[in-house]
Amino acid sequence: MALNPGGVIGFAVCNNGSCPSGSGSVSTAVTLPANQWTHLAVTYDGSYLTNFTSMGFESLAAYNQGIFPGTSPLVIGAATSGGPLHSPG
Repeated sequence: MALNPGGVIGFAVCNNGSCPSGSGSVSTAVTLPANQWTHLAVTYDGSYLTNFTSMGFESLAAYNQGIFPGTSPLVIGAATSGGPLHSPG
């Protein structure tokens, strides 16, 4: 998931762990308000990635290639400089 400078959130998935090959993505349809909490959820039903915010349904994108389960720990609320995250110690 990424927030671009214009306030739009994008969410991407991969089916094989080596994006962009085999990837799908969905973005918010509106600019999210600055300095305000916004709930964001993305669902996948095997056919579509669907994006919701506090304001309701935002957008959907067709995608039926599956999601790679990953090999690294899930990290929420961290910034990276393009490399993978590693657990401390």
